[in-house]
Amino acid sequence: MRARLPRPLSIIIALSLVGILFSGSIVSAQRLDPDVMDHLSQSVVQIITLSGGEPVSTGSGTIVDSTGVIFTNRHVVEGGDDYAIMLLEDVNEQPVLRYFATVTSAFNEADFAILQINRNENGSVILPGSLDLPFIDPLAAAEKLDISRGDTIWILGYPGIGGGYLALTSGTIATVENGEIGGVRMPVNLTTDAEIAPGNSGGLAVNSEGAPVGIPTRVFGEERTGGRLGGILPFGALLALIQSGAATTGNLGQPQAQTGGETQPPQQQQQQQPPQTTTLAPPITITCDSGEAITNGVSVTVVSMRSGFSYTATVVGLGDFDPVLAVANPERSSGLCEDDSGVSTNFGVNLPGLGVVRANSGTPQIDFSQNGSTMGDIDLIVGGYNGMGGEFLLILEGMAVTQADNAGDPFSVMLNSSLVTSGVPLSVYMIGAESSLDPLMRIIDADFNPVTDGDGAEIMCDDAGNADYCWDQGDSLTGAQLAIRNGNFTADNHDAMIRVNPQAAVDAGFTYINYLMTSYQRETLGRYSIVFHMGVAPTGG
Repeated sequence: MRARLPRPLSIIIALSLVGILFSGSIVSAQRLDPDVMDHLSQSVVQIITLSGGEPVSTGSGTIVDSTGVIFTNRHVVEGGDDYAIMLLEDVNEQPVLRYFATVTSAFNEADFAILQINRNENGSVILPGSLDLPFIDPLAAAEKLDISRGDTIWILGYPGIGGGYLALTSGTIATVENGEIGGVRMPVNLTTDAEIAPGNSGGLAVNSEGAPVGIPTRVFGEERTGGRLGGILPFGALLALIQSGAATTGNLGQPQAQTGGETQPPQQQQQQQPPQTTTLAPPITITCDSGEAITNGVSVTVVSMRSGFSYTATVVGLGDFDPVLAVANPERSSGLCEDDSGVSTNFGVNLPGLGVVRANSGTPQIDFSQNGSTMGDIDLIVGGYNGMGGEFLLILEGMAVTQADNAGDPFSVMLNSSLVTSGVPLSVYMIGAESSLDPLMRIIDADFNPVTDGDGAEIMCDDAGNADYCWDQGDSLTGAQLAIRNGNFTADNHDAMIRVNPQAAVDAGFTYINYLMTSYQRETLGRYSIVFHMGVAPTGG
């Protein structure tokens, strides 16, 4: 559905005062270099907070990465469920709507939040890796910036009194207040006599050279004297908070609450009554020759992989989860382990209910093949570094529906204690690399027979989001995207997904969930990728 800018929002941005506003204390005849000013102006955005499609407030933000990561204040995004991002194209004009974004992190320790651009102005999903936006680098500045009282400061943002235009004000640093983050003393708050007005919050403060200093946040006032000082959160403190993992909504890529798709537990077609009790298999433990170890592992088995075929497995942790990946034979007598592969941050996915999830420095990736003379099983085992728990995406690429297939490509997920007690629903996505492929995914028993739920409905999915062709409907994958080793792919209404509650499956007597990947009536052929969204419980948890 095309996202339309609501009329009240259009009224807000139509109000105008011509030109850029210059106000605040006159501290020096010095002005920012025009080229520096131009770059800063393009990096500072106006954020319009929406609730139910209606604007509720406006604020400012700063793009800190070319892929559309935005720093702002937490109070700017509170009360909203979506965020319109307005970019400046002409310094003497109002900004224009170019993107929409979602909140990926918010912090209680500071008035700080992080947004990620994930849709264009029409509401169509975009992958951050496809963006190349102007930005400022707060990390580089924070590492070498020395802030002192009396320093000149410039504030950029979109105050309400500016009529929707970018405003530039100047002043001096009045106070530098130190605090402690992660056991380190550092500046945690600055005050300035530069004018900061409502709407400026979340914008950008720079020094006389144009180097980023922090985020203008609030105004302190004294009623008796009428004195006012503005507060600035220094970037050094904010980056320390990010590194401390203090986000209240998780780090970049943390999924939003899942809805739907978990209501009915699966039951085998021939099974009339589920067993009363099921003993869960313990977590998988494996140590590789490299010394890497997994103690709380879960597994996905590539069943009957053809000799000579090669696949790529990548695991992206959600939140602060640091995954370890092992590829092993079923006996687990040997295997390849990987912890941190240095996968490009352009690698990622954008899926419903998850939003944008990108690779990071802790992302493991392994290329593997089955080199036996006959078909053989390969186990993909995922656990947490030092036994930590969390959730992750296992992305498997290199598969194809071909004429040589029989029923299709089978995969199996073990319902062990680590997976079940993690509390994370098991969601599996099958996304075609070519639009000609019409993927179909079904859950099967050990004899390749279809599995049905308690109402006798086959647990399968042809077109996700369509209740007539997908068990429990699932999430529509139209517009979802993969940016992976084999290329960039956009999903459509023919792609498939199934979400199952692991505990419900165990209660129904299952020890494994088996998936069969094929195409509708086997009428179409082509490459596809699979995304497994799973969780692991911490060792001993």
